Amino acid sequence: MTGSSSSRSSSHRSSTPTPSYTHQDEQAESQASEEQPVQQEEEEAPNDSHLDIRGERELQAYNILKGRTFGHTWEFDEDLLEKKGMNAEFTSVWKAVGWSSFAEISELGSRDLTIQFLCTLVETNNGISFRFFGEEFSLSWKELSTVLGFHHRCNLDLEQATKGYHRDSFWHTISGLNAYTHPRCNDIQHPTLRLMHKWVALTCFPRDDVRTVRMDELRILYAMVNKIKIAPVQEMVRQWLGNF
Repeated sequence: MTGSSSSRSSSHRSSTPTPSYTHQDEQAESQASEEQPVQQEEEEAPNDSHLDIRGERELQAYNILKGRTFGHTWEFDEDLLEKKGMNAEFTSVWKAVGWSSFAEISELGSRDLTIQFLCTLVETNNGISFRFFGEEFSLSWKELSTVLGFHHRCNLDLEQATKGYHRDSFWHTISGLNAYTHPRCNDIQHPTLRLMHKWVALTCFPRDDVRTVRMDELRILYAMVNKIKIAPVQEMVRQWLGNF
């Protein structure tokens, strides 16, 4: 929900302004009261009293999230992709794996709704449950896939959809390396596939360091190469829950 790009350029959109502080002269600073820093800190702290947080688990999740900076997902520079001729390749891959609508979603995010969603998110036997505005919601994996924009024919079971996948063999095919040991994005030889990994890592499995090729991401690349329609919603949810 939060979403969070090496031979490429990327842009980053954020609705959060960068704070700045201007020092006053020494006389003004000497006249400031000792309580001013405390008041300033209280004013800057967000008022989250409207959030619906219940129980120890949700409170623990909230305490982890409340101090984090929320920004929008990084994206590739469309002009650069067009100049490199990769925009057409990206479109072709999205269509092949059933991600055309998912890849095109571009919406502003909400810090409060993100915190509310993540704090109350629970994986169930056949999907997820969460709470918004005091009301409980449940979605099956299929419903979540549809909401996120994946094609209705996408397979929800990533392992079942990629039965012919062999980790070391496929990694050797795309990188020339014999073993899947400390795999890095820059090891991928094909430039479009290398950018595809960065996009998947930034959009589906956002984290601070997206240079590492994780096992789920490598399997997704296999699906892309073999034009298999997949919706890795279960893997994405487990990534979200892994933040806690």
